Amino acid sequence: MEKKTRRKLSRREFITTGAAGLGVAALGTLPRQVFGGQAPAVIKGTKLAILQATYFIAPAQDLFRKQVEEWGKMAGVTMAVDFLNWPDLQPKIAAAVQAGGVDIMDLWPGWNFLYRNSLVDLSKEAEEVGKRGGGFEPYVLNSGKVAGKWLGIPNGYSNASMAYRISWFKEAGVANADDGNKIDMTWAEYFAVAKKMKAKGKPFGQALGHSTGDPPGFCYPYMWSNGAMELSKDGKSISFNKPEFVDAMKKFVQAWKDGYDETGTSWDDSN
Repeated sequence: MEKKTRRKLSRREFITTGAAGLGVAALGTLPRQVFGGQAPAVIKGTKLAILQATYFIAPAQDLFRKQVEEWGKMAGVTMAVDFLNWPDLQPKIAAAVQAGGVDIMDLWPGWNFLYRNSLVDLSKEAEEVGKRGGGFEPYVLNSGKVAGKWLGIPNGYSNASMAYRISWFKEAGVANADDGNKIDMTWAEYFAVAKKMKAKGKPFGQALGHSTGDPPGFCYPYMWSNGAMELSKDGKSISFNKPEFVDAMKKFVQAWKDGYDETGTSWDDSN
C-alpha cells in the first residue's frame, strides 16, 4: 500500500482499488453510510465524474451531492456529479462508453449486459456489500452478475403497483374494489374492465413512452406472465419470440385500442 500511494492511479485502478472506500461502481452507487469514516489515502489527487438520473425527491439529490462533496474533500478527490432526466441517461452512458468522461454511473437491470465490455469487475466489492446486508436476493444475483462477475454494485430497488380509482372499479363491477389486496384477476379480465370503462368515456391510462420506470414496470410483468424473457436461464438462448407471447402481444394491441388512452405511447417523465 505504501508504494501504491506514491504513484498516480489510472481511473480504472482508482475504481477497483478505491471503490471499497467510496462505495460506488460503474453500476450505480452504494448506501450513504459508506461515505463515513476515513477515506483511503491511496486515491488523493484523483478526479472522479459521477453520472446519475435526477431524483424524484429533490432533497435526496441535494443530500447525495453533499455526501459526494464531503467525501471528496476528505479523500482529496475532485468530484463532479451530473444529474440527467431519466430518458436521457442511457444515451449519455452510451456516449461516455465511447468517448469517456464518466467514471461511475447509474445502470438499470440489463444495461450491465449491454455494456459488459466497458465495465470494471467489482465482484470483491459487491460481495462485501452483500454480506453486510445479509446477502442479495436471487433476482439481484440473476440481473446483477454477467458471466459470473459483478459489473457494478446493486444499490436499490423500485417496487411498482397499479393505482386504480375505486369508484370506477365499482362501476365496472370489479369484486373487492374497496381492497386492492383482495382484487384477483387475469390479464384478460383486467383488459375487459378497461374496455368497459373506455366505453363509458373513462379509458385506462398507462405510460408506454421512452421512460425507464413505468413502461418497463408494466410491460415486463406482462411479458413474463406470457412465457417470455429476453434470455433463458442459460444466459444465451433467446426466449422472447415465443408463440404464446406473440399471441399475447396481439391481444394487448387490441386491448390497448379497446380500453386505454392511446396517447399513452408518448407519455414519459415529463407528463
